[in-house]
Amino acid sequence: MAMEKISALDGFTLWIGDADYGGTVTGITLPGLPRRIEGRRTGGRRGVLGVKLGLEEAKATIKTKGVSQSLIDAVSSGKIDGTRLFARGNLDDQQGGYTSVVYELQGRCTNPDKISEEWTDDDVEGELEFWLVYWRKDVAGERKLEVDLLNDTIYPDEANDARRANLGR
Repeated sequence: MAMEKISALDGFTLWIGDADYGGTVTGITLPGLPRRIEGRRTGGRRGVLGVKLGLEEAKATIKTKGVSQSLIDAVSSGKIDGTRLFARGNLDDQQGGYTSVVYELQGRCTNPDKISEEWTDDDVEGELEFWLVYWRKDVAGERKLEVDLLNDTIYPDEANDARRANLGR
């Protein structure tokens, strides 16, 4: 399963709700989706999508520098688990412009013991790891990707779009 690595970030900061936890996000790695299930809504009561992906495969990492002490406290105490964490900022479009992007992640932090006071320094990079149950990517205010393992849904539903296109021929 291919991972989506995002590293051309500019001015990204971490948020929980309306609270800005500061720092600079220098990279995000999201789980990739196998081609065979991308764009599908699967059925069943047991969460077929989650079983196929597995929580261990739905691992994400956030590399960050200069986070606030309150984020360190939230991660260390486990308060961050299950809450929605946002990385907001601008993505360099490689053509001299920037596009606003929001990443929304929800899951459990797997390395709270590795976070340290040194991460508040702007020169020290730390890495938070999460096992995700939900993630979403919005570009310029438009939803580009949404995966919800608990409710067994993936957006965009490219399979339905292809079916509609075939019916129109």
